[in-house]
Amino acid sequence: MYYDINRPLSYAQIFNLVFGGRGIGKTYGWKEKAINDFLKKGKQFGYIRRYETEMNLVKDNLFNDILLNGRFDIKMKLVGNEWLINDEVAGYAFVLSKAKDYKSSSFPLVSNLLFDEFLIDGGKSGAGGYLKREPFKLLDLYETIARMRDDVILFMMSNSVSAVNPYFLEWDINLKENKEFTVQNGMLIQIVKSDSDFVEAKNNTKFGQIARKLGYAEYAIDNKFIFDDPIMKQKKGKNARFYCVFVWKKKKYGFWFDYSTGNYILSNDYDPLTQLIFTLDKDSINGTITYLKNYSSHPYFKKLKDALTSGSLFYESEKIQHELKSMIVLLY
Repeated sequence: MYYDINRPLSYAQIFNLVFGGRGIGKTYGWKEKAINDFLKKGKQFGYIRRYETEMNLVKDNLFNDILLNGRFDIKMKLVGNEWLINDEVAGYAFVLSKAKDYKSSSFPLVSNLLFDEFLIDGGKSGAGGYLKREPFKLLDLYETIARMRDDVILFMMSNSVSAVNPYFLEWDINLKENKEFTVQNGMLIQIVKSDSDFVEAKNNTKFGQIARKLGYAEYAIDNKFIFDDPIMKQKKGKNARFYCVFVWKKKKYGFWFDYSTGNYILSNDYDPLTQLIFTLDKDSINGTITYLKNYSSHPYFKKLKDALTSGSLFYESEKIQHELKSMIVLLY
């Protein structure tokens, strides 16, 4: 009833994004494969976390569960940022925020990579949140490790937190409801269906019963994206206040706050007489549009970013949401 890593591997994709409930064995399955591949094929592995503080919290005990179950008769230890198996280097701890530091290094034997817990609760950027241009930094780290090799398999694993994140926005990933496996843009997306035996076993634990009553089970057991509505669509009401116009790819969008719902709305409707017209797109600049180079400190873009990360940003149509994806990703 636990996670089977061979199922996504059968799709033969080098990037594999896996979302599953807590405790189903996603990370365990990868660790078992990583050790097995090293022992049988000499393939090394790389374990990735976003920040050094995260890595330091987990790296000393990362393989304890594997070692305790007796699956492998090995001696394993961590020396600095290297895992040794039977006194040979088997794997490396990579910190994404320090990706540029690895560029002069060579990792010709690394073939298995895991970016663990790659989605963040609430989707925040900045200190403790997503890195600036994080998807690019991950690609850069992957290229540093893989070079010209096509045998380097990256798994990106997470609980189902939020589909509003820089990876989905920048890579144009759309989850397919009720479909476990989808290949998009050369990447495999897996939304792990919780096995009925696992759900029953989890529900029968004391914590599982509490979690079910408190609503936490939808996230931890049922694998639902708890911070998201599938489409962030909402019409503004009569009590909406107009703030400004954002221009993206030469199209204008009104930015509103709806007092009746407490939500911010991006709409095709705007005040045609306003002089508050802003863009992050150099190609959209003209005499009436203000280009914001340092937009992160601008009050209206700060409102937009706060609305995004708090889940209170909506669009008057699905079309607007799609059109503005590439602008929204810049806010992370």
